Amino acid sequence: RVAEMASYFGIQKWFYKNVSELSGGQKQLLNLASVMAMHPSLLILDEPTSQLDPIAASDFLETVKKINRDIGTTVLLTEHRLQDIIPYADQVFVMDEGTLFMEGTPREIGTKLKEQHHGMFLSMPVPMQIYAGTDSALTCPLTVSEGRQWIREYIKEKGIKKEKIQQANQRLEKQGEKNENETAGFFGHIKRQKENTPPAIQMKDVWFRYEKDSPDVIQDLSLEVKKGEFYALVGGNGTGKSTTLSLLGRVHQPYSGRIYLDGKDLRSFSDQELYCGYLGVMPQNPQSIFLKKTVLEDLYSVIGGKKEKPSSEYPISMKKEKAIEGIVSLTHLEGLLNRHPYDLSGGEQQRLALAKVLLLRPKILLMDEPTKGMDAE
Repeated sequence: RVAEMASYFGIQKWFYKNVSELSGGQKQLLNLASVMAMHPSLLILDEPTSQLDPIAASDFLETVKKINRDIGTTVLLTEHRLQDIIPYADQVFVMDEGTLFMEGTPREIGTKLKEQHHGMFLSMPVPMQIYAGTDSALTCPLTVSEGRQWIREYIKEKGIKKEKIQQANQRLEKQGEKNENETAGFFGHIKRQKENTPPAIQMKDVWFRYEKDSPDVIQDLSLEVKKGEFYALVGGNGTGKSTTLSLLGRVHQPYSGRIYLDGKDLRSFSDQELYCGYLGVMPQNPQSIFLKKTVLEDLYSVIGGKKEKPSSEYPISMKKEKAIEGIVSLTHLEGLLNRHPYDLSGGEQQRLALAKVLLLRPKILLMDEPTKGMDAE
């Protein structure tokens, strides 16, 4: 059974790896394979693609569909990324505020959500959203291929000529070129301003492995991030993104190479200096930074509790209540303040973790998959 499932999921290369070395996405696949080795008749999946990259998520859902189709396993799945799953669902149930308020086929649900102008409609597949912006009486498309067919029929139905489409495309191209030029000019100006300042983050020839005899996870990595830049690390599961952030956050140390923040060696910072007002780290698992029994207490713990004390970050003139009020509003935590952090949903926990990190007023913000578990709205 183990060999069969490992082959089915393509994970046989991991057999002798330590589970702690696997990325969040790889652990997700391992969990499904472990459950399927028991040959269940009902499979319940709670946001199974939340930590997977788009390609891995698509492959994962294809595997789930294959399990349903080939083995006949019943699948009950909660999900926010609906593009790949809605078209194949037999039945869709929509929940809001703890209650089930809508059920039906994917097409029926899409139509009802559109009519109600419900925020959940933003999670529907793009072809469905495009369809909703027209007055077409044709059948609602769910997939990209259905969407292409629908557009062809819509053009025929409305009698739109090729010349009109070409003119619209030309206008869009001109607008796109104008936007590109404006953006290039703006960022060119910012770049010129920053050229004489040291980079906010600099990694030089960094190498890292988890165990002495294990293969390198990070190999000869060098990167520079200027002050004020918004920098994205992208790549598939297991390519070293989270490990890179753990090196920048000093959770792990490279065995070779150097890391600098604002030109200063990362190793020379004291913990107090590094984590209180300089570096804000939002980990992949938000629960690892929750300390108190309520959301409100957890937020206050970041700024020294409820008692008002003067400090460089929060002087007497700035009431802590105002700081908490502002961050609660910014991260939409209203109504959750008396709940235990562990009782929040995945997306709500992400927002609480962000709120805690922002209260520290960091100069550099490191975020590991910050939108996982979030609905589209």
